[in-house]
Amino acid sequence: RHLEEHYASHQDSITNLMNKDEFTRRLKDHLKSSTPGIESGVVLLVKVHGLSHINHSYGRTEGDKVLKFTASTLSSFIRPSDMLARFSGDMFAIYLQHVAHSSAEERAVSLSSSAEAIKTVIGENAFSLTLIIGGACAYMGMEIDDLFNRADFVLHLARDRSRSRIRIYSEADEVHKRDLSYQLKTLTLVRSILNDPQRLHMYYQPIMNLETGNISHFEALLRLIDGQGQPCDTGELVKTCEVFGLIGLLDRTVVNACLDHLYLLPEATGVAINLSGKSIGDPDLLEFIEKRIAELNIDPSRIIF
Repeated sequence: RHLEEHYASHQDSITNLMNKDEFTRRLKDHLKSSTPGIESGVVLLVKVHGLSHINHSYGRTEGDKVLKFTASTLSSFIRPSDMLARFSGDMFAIYLQHVAHSSAEERAVSLSSSAEAIKTVIGENAFSLTLIIGGACAYMGMEIDDLFNRADFVLHLARDRSRSRIRIYSEADEVHKRDLSYQLKTLTLVRSILNDPQRLHMYYQPIMNLETGNISHFEALLRLIDGQGQPCDTGELVKTCEVFGLIGLLDRTVVNACLDHLYLLPEATGVAINLSGKSIGDPDLLEFIEKRIAELNIDPSRIIF
């Protein structure tokens, strides 16, 4: 019984591979060294694309068959010195020991193409794997969390941006990490500002007709104030809102403020309101604009988008 409990705590019950905890423990032990910085193989995080679709379409039993098929297939293409584990859900992890970092991508591509060439039957249909792989080069003395974070980050990039669905972490990806970190900080700021209208300011820049010398309209410029009372980079805020799905709320807030302020502008002028391209086809935004124009009894000809 003690032996059964030992295996249960170290193995994945579906694939019989080692689980994440055991993989992490073994890799951590391997990377311990008094001479850090020496190349020590490659870690690959392997995601099985479409597993959730199989679970929904054919049921969990067929989904488990895919997991077992994946485990068997990947096992056949690694060496006895390598390690393979099921991390969770549709994620597997491989440690390729003593693989030169310069050949990491080549090994990942070879593994992927070999595994995807094998077919099995799922729900009476021929099925072959589609794998997404993010990898990171390991060094002796390296913190295990740093290694996994790097592999997980490029797995995300491979899934969303890479045509080959395979990406190995490089120093260039540090730029992406810094951008994402900055966006997450900006996201927190945006949410706090949208919940506090006092930190949202609209500035109205006059646009002059050069022939007449008269002001034809005003362009509405958004300025958001951070917690230290300083103006934020509006372009970055808009970009972050687009990435994280908050642009509709931001555009509604801006439109609402501009329409409320229109009575402060000279009657012969109008206001030009900037909208995100992602909001142009939003029928809910159009309905919101029409409703506010009617409520405030505004002449629509004074509004430019």
